[in-house]
Amino acid sequence: MSSAAYPVRRSHWLMFAAVMLLVAAGVNLVWALNLFADAGWVSDVSASIAGVSLWAWGLWDALMAGLCLFAAWDLLRGVGAYGKTIGITVAAFSIVRWLYWTPFAPLTAFAIILIDILIVYGLLTAWDTDEA
Repeated sequence: MSSAAYPVRRSHWLMFAAVMLLVAAGVNLVWALNLFADAGWVSDVSASIAGVSLWAWGLWDALMAGLCLFAAWDLLRGVGAYGKTIGITVAAFSIVRWLYWTPFAPLTAFAIILIDILIVYGLLTAWDTDEA
């Protein structure tokens, strides 16, 4: 019998939340770069919901990308204390943000809100466990 240590089993919901936070970091980063480039189609599609200061929304999205990346990293490395809190907060802000985008991109908004709800659920169900 081998004496090698077996990896700690983690909650599947927790791993789902961590991977989705990584995906959200990538999407937010691409969206931030798009806004920094002063993309005119964002204002055309959104009927100016983003306002005239697209760079400010770009900074917001870059901040959200950084927070998503940190939360996912914290969850994946097994610590998770800050990752859970930041992940829930970022998902909650994302839900509110995409509620505003529902009239302009309903299917995208619905899909992202559903994923955000699943992220919050996954992080809350793993909250009481000692695992990350």
